Amino acid sequence: MKKTVSIPVDLPSDRFLSLMSECAEIFNNHIDWAIANKSYNKNKAHKELYH
Repeated sequence: MKKTVSIPVDLPSDRFLSLMSECAEIFNNHIDWAIANKSYNKNKAHKELYH
């Protein structure tokens, strides 16, 4: 089982915004893959996008 741990950090806004932009790009790639492949299987998407 995987768990997420939240750790508060004091990042400068320019580093935080670039990190959030990277996360948004990864999320959008997952959505685009799911639509193109007509599959919402998270394991398949993970394997394909990080292959």
